[in-house]
Amino acid sequence: MFADRSVEMSSVAEEPIVVIPWQGGESGTKFEDLRQSPEAIALVPEASEHPALGAALVHWNAAEAPWSTIKCDAFVMEPERLQSLCLEMDYEPEDFSHGFSSYVDIALLQPEQFTSFSLHEQLMYTMVAAVAKLQQTDGAAEFVLRRCFRLEEECDGFCISIYTHGLAASEAQAYARWADALTALLQPLPRAAWSVLPPAS
Repeated sequence: MFADRSVEMSSVAEEPIVVIPWQGGESGTKFEDLRQSPEAIALVPEASEHPALGAALVHWNAAEAPWSTIKCDAFVMEPERLQSLCLEMDYEPEDFSHGFSSYVDIALLQPEQFTSFSLHEQLMYTMVAAVAKLQQTDGAAEFVLRRCFRLEEECDGFCISIYTHGLAASEAQAYARWADALTALLQPLPRAAWSVLPPAS
């Protein structure tokens, strides 16, 4: 599977960051701590609308996972992003006219890990290598490192946005390939993480 990583942050104080917990304003949605309250997945509309995403949230908030999830979404890919991803994957854009994507933000649980930029870089490198070994040729994963802030602890740190994409000649095929790609990531990503994360102090 195609995999890539990037860093999206700046030194500008006003730069938007991921906040834990977050509030959705008028939409009524908010952060749900699925690790502490697994039953709260019923309050995450994306989980019921997209079963593969719901399965990822359950798996990535399990007791053995090194992180908790923060936020997620699933959506049809914009034409410009679809075309650029086809070029990155050496695909002919006319053969892949539809795409579907999702993202899941994750934050490491241990404070010394949450605040380590170098550890997050190593973690992304390891996860990209693990994904590249997967056989799904019409799926893709991207890992984006972002700034993150825990309100209760007043702690600055980092989180990783895990983007998953499915590409195809039809909308239905793209959705199915996205679901297959996301399902393929469920076990390799935590396994890759534990291979580089130091023991909790």
